[in-house]
Amino acid sequence: MPKRSRSQLSRNSSQARASKIRRNEESSSETENRLSIHRQYVAQSRARESSTERSQRLAEQNMRTAQIRARESSLQRSQRLAEQNVRTSRVRARESSLERSERLADQNLRTSQARARESSLERSQRLAQQNLRTSQVRARESSLERSQRLTEQNLRTSHVHARESSTQRLQRLEEQNIRNIQSRTRESSSERFQRLQDQRERQQTSRARSRNQVLAHSNRSAFRYDPQIDYAQQSSVQIGDMNKICPKCSAKKWVDETNGMCCASGKTAHPGRYNAPAVNEVAVLLVDEEKGPRDIVLHGRDGQLKGSLSYTDRMIHYSIP
Repeated sequence: MPKRSRSQLSRNSSQARASKIRRNEESSSETENRLSIHRQYVAQSRARESSTERSQRLAEQNMRTAQIRARESSLQRSQRLAEQNVRTSRVRARESSLERSERLADQNLRTSQARARESSLERSQRLAQQNLRTSQVRARESSLERSQRLTEQNLRTSHVHARESSTQRLQRLEEQNIRNIQSRTRESSSERFQRLQDQRERQQTSRARSRNQVLAHSNRSAFRYDPQIDYAQQSSVQIGDMNKICPKCSAKKWVDETNGMCCASGKTAHPGRYNAPAVNEVAVLLVDEEKGPRDIVLHGRDGQLKGSLSYTDRMIHYSIP
């Protein structure tokens, strides 16, 4: 390439300064119009180039980008990524649903082509770098961000699974089983122990959550009886059949019912025997003998004292003939 003269460099520098001044003074509509014309020019130029020219252009572009990335500091890199995210968000907000679908389809096609061209070493290196970036992002996120991310991930997965056909579902499960088998084969004994321990902890957490939900649903269910619920099929209320006899009160009770629940272990008397005194509970006192404060005094029709009954712990009915 011939070396440029000083006059050419000065002329180019002055043109660049003038162009920068004009861009600073232009309005938003003029900027949008200029960028639109530039995009059309670039699209036409891309359409005319051959595959060799395109490959050469992309290679030179990647080289220039790599050189710029190597020279920038961590602060410049953070600033560049922040500005890039802002521009990307604005572009995503302006695009329609059709443009978004086309963009994602083109992105998936380019990704598939890139994956098909990479070697096993490049694939391993790419996955290792991806895992490292993911681990760093996961380490920086808060508990709230993690919960929100998992919720959105579960929602996307549910939508994808709902749209897939039975054939796609079987293929996905087969591929998942193959990946699991390969992963199990590669793991060491310590990794296997850690995986099983994590699995047990997740199962215990899930069972505790389900048990708490059942208990919360069954709490005071006797006062909120719902005829639509088959309580006999719930494992939390299964107490067996009512085919056992209480040895204290001879009442029927359930197999798993606690002993003594029906009659307080024989301390509760039958209602029909409430007023029937036992022999050792009543003693007849003769007239004019001393009476206790809880004795029942019997009087005749003429008001004369006939006798009294000693009261212990039961109320009785006694009629004078």
